[in-house]
Parts: sequence; C-alpha cells; structure tokens
Amino acid sequence: NVSSFLPYSQMYPIVQDWRDALAEITQDNPEGADSAYPTGGTDWSWIITQNSLLTSAFQGIGYGLLVGFVSLIGCTMNFWISLYSIIAVGGIVSYILGTMYLLGWQFGIIESVSTQIIPGFSIDYTVHIAISYRDAGDEFEHRYERTQSALTDLGISVLFGALTSLASGAFLFGPQLLFFPKFGTLLMITIAFSLLFSLLFLVSLLHLIGPQNKCGDLRPYVRWLWAKVNPYWMRFWNWCKRLFVACSSRCKNCLPRKQRGKKDQQGDNE
Repeated sequence: NVSSFLPYSQMYPIVQDWRDALAEITQDNPEGADSAYPTGGTDWSWIITQNSLLTSAFQGIGYGLLVGFVSLIGCTMNFWISLYSIIAVGGIVSYILGTMYLLGWQFGIIESVSTQIIPGFSIDYTVHIAISYRDAGDEFEHRYERTQSALTDLGISVLFGALTSLASGAFLFGPQLLFFPKFGTLLMITIAFSLLFSLLFLVSLLHLIGPQNKCGDLRPYVRWLWAKVNPYWMRFWNWCKRLFVACSSRCKNCLPRKQRGKKDQQGDNE
C-alpha cells in the first residue's frame, strides 16, 4: 500500500508505471478494447492536485514578493529602502526553503500550502525597520544616525513581537494532526529568520549603503504626478457629482404624482 499523501515526485512515477504496463497489455487488443486506463480513485486525483500545488506554491512566492515590493514602495516612498527590504525578504524565503530541505521534508500538499504564506510572514519585521529608517530621515541625514534611530525606536518592539509569536507557535506542536506540527515548525522558522534578517542583515545593509538625505525619495515625483493629474481628477469628480444630481432629480420626477406627494408630505413632516 502506498500513501496518497506522498509527494508528487514519488507518486507520479507509480502512476506512470501503471499507465505504461496497461498500455503494453492492451496494445494488441482489438479496437474498442484497447482504450483501458488505470485509476486509483480519489488518490490519483490528489497526485495531479499536488503537481498543481507545487507549481502554484512557487508562483505564490513570486507574486508575494512582487506585491510586497509594491507595498514597500507605497509605505516607505523610497526606492532604495524598498529594494533592500525586498532583498532581505527574498533571503528569508531562500533560507526557509533551504531549511525545509535540510529537515528532509518532501514538497507535498502540506508544504506547498504553507510556503505560499511565507512572504507575508517574512515582510512584517522588515517593513517596521524600513519605515523607521525612512522616518528618521526627517531628523537625521547620515545613514549611521538613521540606522541607530530605527533600531532605538522599533528594535525592541520587533524583538518582543518575534518572541511572542514564537511562543504562540509552540502551541501548534500539541495536536496530533500532521499539518499543525509542520505548520508550527514552518512558522517558528519563518519568525526566527525574519528577526535575524530584519535586525542584522537589513540593518547592516542600511548602515553600509542605505540612502542618505533625499536619495531615492519618491515623494517629489508623487507630488509632481498629482499636480498633473489633479485637474483631470477634479473635472471627473465634478462630472460625477453633476451626474448624480441629475439622476436623482430624474428619478424623483419619474415617481407617480401621488407617491411624490406622499414623499413631499413626509419631508415636510420631518
């Protein structure tokens, strides 16, 4: 007996062997009796599902990093800070996948579902340090002072936030269901690497080559773009308001006379 929860890399060769064996048996059969195919019920359906989950897991990681980079740009409004932060998140994801391999985990359905949430977990502590570094630019200009200010303001918060998350993840080792211990392990590994990369790697990177003064600041470009778009936006907004007023008046005139009289009487009473 073979468990249907084995990884796709181990299950699909079994399916292929069955297909090849049945094709060899039926190749000399007459027409109408040569189209047999093997089936394992719902277990074989899970094999195809695992292949889809394997592909979607890496696609989810890629989309997560892309959305994370856009979100970082929107939060920090600085290109270089966002770039360094997403490099740190990419490093976290790579280390987590490497740790899963060292633990001997086969990439099955549980791992593929869990890995799709890695970028979301990984970006949390990184974005705190990134935004704190950006905000320190209003008071300091040199990267050393900005890095020191970011660590002073949010370093302790990031540290204790990671410790409480690690403590909560420990409760996932209690259930007997296989998913929860693996998910708890993945959660604690993600938090540990996120903490190390945010407080060591990202801070070191910002200290060495972090943007100074207004380098990489996108706020002037956003203000310039808004100044260009604002007149057209106001025209569109005013047109929408006029359209709403016109539609409201037209709908009111479309009501029967008795109903309009009742509504006007209700308005007077109010």
